[in-house]
Amino acid sequence: ITEQFLRFARGIPPSTEPVDLPAVVDSVLPLVKLAAREAGATIEKADHGPVPLVTANTEVVQHVVLNLLMNALQSFDAPGGRVTIGFRNGADVGLQVRDTGRGMPEPAHRHLFEPFRTGRAGGTGIGLFLSRRFMRRFGGDVALVDSEPSRGSCFEVVFRRAPGGTA
Repeated sequence: ITEQFLRFARGIPPSTEPVDLPAVVDSVLPLVKLAAREAGATIEKADHGPVPLVTANTEVVQHVVLNLLMNALQSFDAPGGRVTIGFRNGADVGLQVRDTGRGMPEPAHRHLFEPFRTGRAGGTGIGLFLSRRFMRRFGGDVALVDSEPSRGSCFEVVFRRAPGGTA
């Protein structure tokens, strides 16, 4: 994942292929299991119907999902938090990561995707910036759906449907 991510960061465009989003999420979950346990949090996938295949790069999507899940887990001030992964199926396909963490005040929303801006001690401020930049390279996006202090946040990764793709 890191090698592909670094190639992409250097401007070498990744190949795209039809991607099965639920399978990508399943491949990332073991990587965050320990962090979830340390945060005293649970990660769950919301019930969903069929999710169409999307046009993306598997390794980049893994990185973006990993970044969003780690951000969500780091948003908890106390044990008992919950992260829910869901899918939205419409003209495009969305993968949503919702947490019950500390949330963010509205003024912070404007700067979320700017590089090197972080409100977290030890954070680099490049995760969301790079995730959005990379997704946009193949027609997707990363967006804040909502966030409210003490109630949590929801981010969505938006994908184009793969031509004729069904999972």
